[in-house]
Amino acid sequence: MNIEESDNTIKEILEEDRTQKRKRRRGKGCFLRLLIIAVLLFIGFYGFILFRQRLLDLEAEAVIRARQTVSSEADGSAEAISMPEAASTHETPTPDLMLERTAMVAAQLTSVAEFQLSVTPDQ
Repeated sequence: MNIEESDNTIKEILEEDRTQKRKRRRGKGCFLRLLIIAVLLFIGFYGFILFRQRLLDLEAEAVIRARQTVSSEADGSAEAISMPEAASTHETPTPDLMLERTAMVAAQLTSVAEFQLSVTPDQ
């Protein structure tokens, strides 16, 4: 009986060692998952920054076009003004943002009013 008991004890010890080795391997998998999640979060954040920058560029372009519209209406000329490069708009500070925004809204409202006043032929 002593030999059988010692054999069973040795088998139990070996099984415990095997389960401990398996548990250690799971720790590496957890680190790998954490690393993958961190990389995905970084990529998502970078994509958000690029998307936000694109929206800001579109808004800046709209402000420039509104400024051109207001300046051409003030001059009374119907000729198109060439757009400056995007790099030069970032270097020069704008004197009054509220004035530009007001001019942009005024240009939009003017075009809406002209559309509403246009007469359509009765069908």
